[in-house]
Parts: sequence; structure tokens; C-alpha cells
Amino acid sequence: MAETTTVALTGNTFIAQPVRAIREPRFLRTVELLRAADVTLTNLECAIPDPDDPPAFAAGSGWGATYMVGTPDMLDDLRYMGVDGVCAANNHVSDFGDAGILSTVAHLRAARMPYAGIGASLTEASEAGYVTSPTGLRVAFLVACDWGPRGALGLNFPWPHGYLASDEAPPFRSRPGVNLLRYEAVTTVTREELEQLRSISERLGWERDKAYRRNGFMRSHPLVGTTTNIGVEEDSETTVWFLGRKFVAGDEHGHRTVPCQEDLDRIFTHVREARRQADAVLVGLHDQSHGEGHDYVEALARGAIEAGADVFFNNGGTHYGVELHKGGVILHGLPSFFLQTEAVRHVPSSVMARFGLPATATAADFLDARERAAQAALAEGGRVGMFAGGKRGTAVHTCVFDSSGELEEIRVQPLEPLGGGIFDVGGRIPRFRGQMPLFPEPGSPVAAATLEHARDLSARLGTEMVVEDGVGVVRLR
Repeated sequence: MAETTTVALTGNTFIAQPVRAIREPRFLRTVELLRAADVTLTNLECAIPDPDDPPAFAAGSGWGATYMVGTPDMLDDLRYMGVDGVCAANNHVSDFGDAGILSTVAHLRAARMPYAGIGASLTEASEAGYVTSPTGLRVAFLVACDWGPRGALGLNFPWPHGYLASDEAPPFRSRPGVNLLRYEAVTTVTREELEQLRSISERLGWERDKAYRRNGFMRSHPLVGTTTNIGVEEDSETTVWFLGRKFVAGDEHGHRTVPCQEDLDRIFTHVREARRQADAVLVGLHDQSHGEGHDYVEALARGAIEAGADVFFNNGGTHYGVELHKGGVILHGLPSFFLQTEAVRHVPSSVMARFGLPATATAADFLDARERAAQAALAEGGRVGMFAGGKRGTAVHTCVFDSSGELEEIRVQPLEPLGGGIFDVGGRIPRFRGQMPLFPEPGSPVAAATLEHARDLSARLGTEMVVEDGVGVVRLR
């Protein structure tokens, strides 16, 4: 039988405490699973700042997120667990601004850990990382991160300072950052509602501001378009721009998203380059708000396959299904793998103040306050269903290539995070010990529910997944 090459894909990983000394048998079986793959990739959900870096200023691109302070020792833990390369494009790699991104790059290079998704320039952030497997097959991986309105698409994100990479010519230095896939939202309202928005904008004098932005004036105003404000806010009989958002008239209320074509073109150029430089090509997106069904995600996923990728994967922490597309595979969502967000030891005092905590408060005080806020939010707004997918289980997705680099199958191995899912607040174990990925015991209801979840969502996408010996299998041939 010809030799195959296996590439294991895992979701979000942030290890706040060393794990190399842990001897929990089921954790060690997970380590064996990752080590057994020829190539293992994970999403490094953090920055690795130097002690003298500037303070954090935009954790997770959110006002109350966790500051994910990675350390060089974390890379040693990942090596111990069998990780061969990291996806670095995500919303936490900019927690410490430009300096934190450059420091993360420096630490990854010093550890000789292949990476993709960040860099000292836009070109570097967009390029593929490469890993040569023990079988000799060369594996390329490219990753991007989303940038646009989150949640229910109600609020625009601000200009991505410390995040948006650029290529510059002398005498200017290129700006470090992340390989972004920017997008904008378009909201459909009734014709009557559209005219009300138009009238409000006119009465409050906002039409003048729109005209200034549209013509390149008011250069201190926030970014409205994905790349520029010039020529963007053009109203029509059926379209009104209101507070930086595009509204159109229609019969039913709803949203759609539009990807930034400039970003898609750049990413696809690098996919085609990787196709000529490697036997297997995998393209990822860190999108932890939307996932399957959103236009900008679908455009990247299908376009990446058509540009030459074998696999597209969304590693934002949501567990979705498997779809076959033109000879390639779309993994619509990899659940978080090992995310110790509740084990951080330091939080900026300015962030604590946002939760009403005094300057003397500690990281544990902040985590307690945020847990209470989460319980209140979930009680009022309902469960965050997308993170609970799989009944609190997680999974490793393994791509199996034949000796010539042709993709043969996808294998989904369910795991059990210690303490349950990331939104299981108030669990029975100390939160600082949670999220350790454990290999399931025979008959595990969590593993069974995780596979049922994956199989059902894949079936909706027209993909047959069979369960064999506790593993979900999708065969391409």
C-alpha cells in the first residue's frame, strides 16, 4: 500500500500554564494523536510580547476581551504536543499592537516554528508557511482573519490600528500586521424604513459629512469602506448610507456581507503561488462570529479551492460541517482545541475599570466579574449556540493525502474539553484547569454528540460522513 500523509488541523489554542509535566492518561492520548499525524497545525490565539513592549490596547479587538499574553515557553509546549506549524492570523495577535506582532514573529522564528498570517508587511503576512512532512510531501498553509461588523452585523468595527498590514516604499517602512479579509454588511429594510433613515440623516446634517467623506475630505473621520472612504457612500433611490452602514430597500429584513475584492485577489494570488511550491495546500480563515452561510466566508472558501487549495478550514472556534467542492474540501468550522482564556494572570487596570473594578483589582477579580456578566447576558439573550455545537465537545480534523498529494479523506476525532465548553460558566472544576483536550472513553456521550453534530451538519451540505470506530470519516474517493 502506498504511503499516505496526514495533516491534523486543530482550532484555537492558548496555553497559559505549562502542560509538559501533565500525566493525565487521556490528555496523553490526545498528545499521541497529534504526534502521530505527519503534520499538525493549530491556531495560536495570542501574541507573544516582549516584557518591554508597549501595554496592550485592543485585546481581541473588543473592549472587554481577555489579553492573551503568550510566552516563548508556550511554543515549547506546542512542540511537545506535536504541533509543526501555527496559524497566527486572529483577533488576539494584535493585543499588543505592531510591536507585539513583530515580537511574535521573532519568537516563532527563534523557535523555528513555521507560521502564516502575520508579518512585518502585508506581503509577508499574506505568504504561505511551509512544512515538509516525514513522508517527503511539502505542505503549504495560508491563513487570514476576518475584519468587519460582528455578531448580528449591527455595529461597524473601528479602523484596525495595530492590525492592518501594508507594503510601503522608501522612505517609509512597511507596517506590520495581519492578513485580513475585510468585508462590509448590507442591511435590507422596507422602502418606508429606508426613507425614514434618509430623512433622519438629512435633518441631522449627516448628509454633509457623507459628502465630505465621499470626496476625500474629513480625513480624520473613521473608515467607512473596506479600503477607502472616497466614492463609497453613494445613495440612490433604493440605497441609503446611514451611520457608516449601507441599507437597501427590499421585501424582507435581513443582512448580507460583501467581501473586499482586493483582499480576495491578494489571498488567491498567494494560493496559486503555494500550489506551485507544495504538494498539499491548505487555506484557513479565523472567523469566530459567522462561519457557514455568510457571503464573505463562502467567497473565500470556494475561491481558495478554485485557486488550487486542497482544503479550506475556518478555525474561529465554531464547529460546523464538511462540504465537498470541485475536488477539494471545505471544513466550515474547527472547534477550539485548548483555550485557557480563564487562566491569565494579568489584566490591564483600564479594562478592569470598564467592568467597574478598582485599580487594586486582580486578574481573578476581572474573570469573576466577567463570568457574572456572561451569566447575565446568557440568561437575557439566550445561549451562544454556535459555541455549544457538539454538546461541548471538540475535535481534531485530519486530512489524509495519498503518496502523490491527492486528498483521500477527512477524519474527525472527537475530544472532550475538561470542564466542558468555553461558555459553560460556573462549572464544577476550577476554571484555570479547564479546556484540557481529553481523548474520549469508549461510549462517551460527549464524543457521540460531537460526531452526530458533525455528521448532521455535513449532511445538510450534501456530504456523507460515516462513523467508524469512534471517528467520523468523509471519503473523497
